[in-house]
Amino acid sequence: SLHDRGQQWHQDKPDFFAGEAGKGRGSDMAVTIYSADPDPVTMPLSNPEIDAGPQGLSLTFDNVLVTARAAGLFDGVSDKAVALAHLPISDPADHLVSYAQHYLFGFQLVCAGHRDGLIEDLRATRPTYLVGTPATFTTIVEAIKQRRDNARLFNKWRYRTFLNHAENLGQDRLTGQGVSWGRRLVYWFGQELLYGGLKKRLGLDRLLLAYGVSGRLADDTLALLHGLRVTLKQIYGPAAASVFVTIPPSGYPSAYPPGTPTEGSTRPGSDPARDQARPRSTGLPLPGVELKIGPDNRVLIKSPGIAKNPVTQAAIKGDGWYQTDDQGYVDADGQLIITRWAAATPAQTPAV
Repeated sequence: SLHDRGQQWHQDKPDFFAGEAGKGRGSDMAVTIYSADPDPVTMPLSNPEIDAGPQGLSLTFDNVLVTARAAGLFDGVSDKAVALAHLPISDPADHLVSYAQHYLFGFQLVCAGHRDGLIEDLRATRPTYLVGTPATFTTIVEAIKQRRDNARLFNKWRYRTFLNHAENLGQDRLTGQGVSWGRRLVYWFGQELLYGGLKKRLGLDRLLLAYGVSGRLADDTLALLHGLRVTLKQIYGPAAASVFVTIPPSGYPSAYPPGTPTEGSTRPGSDPARDQARPRSTGLPLPGVELKIGPDNRVLIKSPGIAKNPVTQAAIKGDGWYQTDDQGYVDADGQLIITRWAAATPAQTPAV
């Protein structure tokens, strides 16, 4: 019987149970990523955006929980959030948000469907916190432009006039350019005549925070969504560093009337002079993370999220810096600007 087999197993291996229980420590228990032959006890993961074949990468529970907590505290994630992670189930970022942050912060988590059902998911759930790949936000922009193209007569003029204005204003916001009061007045009319209703029909009216992960967001996507006052942030972090390495601050150069949700940083204890998002910036390192630029402008990282397995350790130099394949520079305010994404590009982004 099964009981007899268990008794025999315990006699033959008396230390087995204590050993397996010990593996449950956060510093030891791991989820496996990119594994050619994953341990059946662990969760097999992969990142299809950057997958170049089996690489045998794993992250401990401590890697995931410490990083997920730091990212959530950075942007004030709380139990009041309604979160939608529109990601492949095997994407490491999905596990950071849907499991680790959900466990840590206790927010309401809604399950995503296929990429083709993204807009329906947004309408049904109206999330306040959205995490997706570049393809997720490209789909949202395509849905907006499809409405513009299908509109007729006055509606077509309304869409073309105010969407073009929003995209241009979003581009100015991203590049730190000033916006005249005349353009702000046009934006106010656009808010009354188009933007508010459009965002509600797309399920974006309650959205306070959006992260683009696992690849570089397209410039026109960033410009249009920022122009619609969607706080979309380009996150940087390789899977081996538990996804979250840098996050842009929430304060932007003023491009809208005072009092709008995009004015000022929302991070507790922030320095307004330092916490202004920069053009194409991936933001500031999370607490506990160190960054520097190495030879050939490669990004080097020290982080509690770094996996401690042989594959990752091989990329760590003698002084403890994990060497990525991405290139960039750190500006005078400590924000990381990526100039070459070795891991992924928008063209490599698959369907969810």
